[in-house]
Amino acid sequence: MLRKYRRARVGTRAALSIFRRYPGRWEVGVAWYNPPALAFWRKVTEEAAPGKVEEIAGDGKRWAGPVLRFET
Repeated sequence: MLRKYRRARVGTRAALSIFRRYPGRWEVGVAWYNPPALAFWRKVTEEAAPGKVEEIAGDGKRWAGPVLRFET
């Protein structure tokens, strides 16, 4: 059903709209077992905050996968 929207930048536009509407510090946790999601979020966060995205490992308690930190 939603496959027709893939690669149409619908998700990217939605995320960027939210980041712009609510400026501040953001952390986006990504499931370690979902490489396509990590690629998507790396691209989107870099577009939202060029050169300001820090990728860290989750602490294993709150989140086990990578976390992308940035400020808009």
